[in-house]
Amino acid sequence: MAEEENLKKDILSEISNPIQIEGDPSTAKLTEKELIPANNEKEIFSDPELFKKVESALKAIPDSILKKNLFIIVCSLGSKFSHAEILDLMGSRITDRDRNYIASILEKRKYGELSVLFSFATNQGWNSAQVPQNKPEQNLINVPPHIEKASGALIKFNQRYLSESLSTFCQLSKINVIQSLQGTGKTELFLKLFGNDRIVYCSPIKELSRQARERHKKAGIEMANYEDFKNGGLSDYKGNIAICINSLHKLKPDNYKGAVVIFDEADQISNQLQSEIIKDQRSSVLKNFQSLVRNSHLSIFSSADIPASLLYLITDYLGYKDYYHYFNEYNPFAGRTLISYTDKNTFKANIENAISNGKACVAGLTKSTLINLEEELRQKFPEKKILLLMEENKYEEEQKKILTNPNLIQHLDVFLYTPVIASGVDISIKFSEKVFLFVDTNKTLNHFQAFQMVNRMRHFQDLHFFGLFSQKGGNIELYREKELIFADYRSKLAEIEINSHFGGDGKRFENSNFPPFDIHSMMVNSENEASKNGLREHFIQHCLERKFLFSTAKPLEFNAAAPKPRTRESVSKNELSADGILSARDISLSEAIEIKNSRNGTLQQRQELERYRLQKIISFRPGDSGSKKDLNKIARKTGSLILKYSHLKEYFIYAMDSFDLEMFESEIGKSDSQATKDPIQMRGKIYKEIFEKFPKPLLRKYFTGTDIVAIAWYLHTERENVDRYLSVRVDDGNMHDPLATLDQILRRFGVGLTTKVIGGSRHARINARDVSLLIRSYRRWWSAKKDFFLKKHMLLS
Repeated sequence: MAEEENLKKDILSEISNPIQIEGDPSTAKLTEKELIPANNEKEIFSDPELFKKVESALKAIPDSILKKNLFIIVCSLGSKFSHAEILDLMGSRITDRDRNYIASILEKRKYGELSVLFSFATNQGWNSAQVPQNKPEQNLINVPPHIEKASGALIKFNQRYLSESLSTFCQLSKINVIQSLQGTGKTELFLKLFGNDRIVYCSPIKELSRQARERHKKAGIEMANYEDFKNGGLSDYKGNIAICINSLHKLKPDNYKGAVVIFDEADQISNQLQSEIIKDQRSSVLKNFQSLVRNSHLSIFSSADIPASLLYLITDYLGYKDYYHYFNEYNPFAGRTLISYTDKNTFKANIENAISNGKACVAGLTKSTLINLEEELRQKFPEKKILLLMEENKYEEEQKKILTNPNLIQHLDVFLYTPVIASGVDISIKFSEKVFLFVDTNKTLNHFQAFQMVNRMRHFQDLHFFGLFSQKGGNIELYREKELIFADYRSKLAEIEINSHFGGDGKRFENSNFPPFDIHSMMVNSENEASKNGLREHFIQHCLERKFLFSTAKPLEFNAAAPKPRTRESVSKNELSADGILSARDISLSEAIEIKNSRNGTLQQRQELERYRLQKIISFRPGDSGSKKDLNKIARKTGSLILKYSHLKEYFIYAMDSFDLEMFESEIGKSDSQATKDPIQMRGKIYKEIFEKFPKPLLRKYFTGTDIVAIAWYLHTERENVDRYLSVRVDDGNMHDPLATLDQILRRFGVGLTTKVIGGSRHARINARDVSLLIRSYRRWWSAKKDFFLKKHMLLS
């Protein structure tokens, strides 16, 4: 109770004394001077022959001379090459600290001449006439410096498919790291190597465990999935098992002495061991993790990316200094192209160009960006079949089909998706040559995860990338020396003590030592922080390491041969509009089905169909004034039909009785698997808990964070469920800002918050008009709520 009261006081203190907001709204925006261009973004397309010549010259310069004259050499390179190209030329010879220094040099824009670089190389015996020709080896993946320095025995090889080189793995050690890029057949390798062994397959997410079970069964190897043991019995099971790291505490390690233990996507498992998701079971998960490795015949840590924190977990937390690190140099990405954008309008216009030519795939880190983009594309391309897949609609019929069988996107023209598609979902068909990645936030994924998200599309040629510039001041060095990480952590501990209620000078932390798992936590946090702070730079560098060809898109300049993007004026006559929908005639169900099946109806017919669908969503009643108001309101709201339906659905889930929700969840989800069943009962419980704590007198008035401290406390204590069921993350970064978190929750209902600065602090008010649409629609559906959940006669798919 004391801890709860203290935390409530802390939250109350934070939101009662906010930073004063100045009256000038422009002060809230970042200026260009506060931004660091990620790759200098000069419109430079270097001569390949010149690039090759410079690369040859740099190789002739020893590291000692290169480091001593780094400023001069970078200035010399800056006259002809972009930031990203310079980093590619330097390769693994420079540290992350050097990369930061290079960024600061280029920011000053003091460029020299390439002749200076060539003179350095000539003094070392370089001859420009001996520039090497391109070799296949140049497309291989280079071993990162932190792996070269590690204690494991490094075994390099070059193999398109791992299972075709079984002899490479004939002498495995107790602990083995297998690093190979996506699509090189790691799972197939395990099937061939360990077909006669007892296996524990551990993954970071459920989807991978399900896939592992299916892959083993197809290969004639019996394997259970941990989800099969919902009624208990897992602790007694001794056969092959696929299990998620979050549930590892349910397994009995003694049952798997002498087994082969495979940790797939091991970098994600390493991160997850430090996450809030397993907070309550962390100690028992870690105990079983250690026991399984110790009792195993051998253990495999497999992934495309092996960060320093994962190696530390193996060498210091688990205590295995000696291990084999198998590094596959084969690079399936060689020859692909990365096109970097600094202008969002150019990026969106090129998406439209791609759609005009055929098909396009767009991945994005924020749902609001993709929702708005989907709406724009539907208006501009009414004849195209467009689908958005995100957390909020993944249980809808069309979206659920894609998650079950991702290759069904072949029937679409445009596919947009958020991080709801993660590891374990592979789109193996050739859908589009171009993939677009919209990175307009650094709060969700790191650059490793963002690249994996794009690579769910296995076959693409051009990766179009828009990313935010980094802000000054944040750490962007990916693999810092441990002593620097310790120093930062000690400083934070001292600051907390000095500012605590009990006081203190913080000096007791100056020489403090930390246990291995705490150090692992610091390294994971440092890597994630640096990756997100420098998301644009790290993503570009990640692609360059995979030998992507690199270019930058010039703002609003396109290939003259390509069709121009369709402007609003050119399609306005064929667009759906709110006024057109509201003035359209009412049609019957049979007429609506006929128009829907025709696919290419006239504008008038499509407006009639849209009116019909909106009427069905709100249960429109002719002659009812409330129905007319709601039709006008929902027709003018932005977003797709599915999104508008989703807003109402979330309100229904909030408003319905818990018993009804339980009954509906059981009846509606009868045909669904556990993976695709919509957990409406749990969402309803969370919504009720939140809004029961909202002060009723303030429903139509402005309020502050102080007024909803009870909601802030609930969100903090239930953050795991709030994240899992509402997709709203509550962490140390926003737990003291309940207004922002409440805004995210209200958006699930399509309800907005109006914010206003009063007395120097931020106030907010719930938009009552948005709520009235939900309430009236719910009342009209009162006697047929099941039909609403079944989307009866709505024709939304």
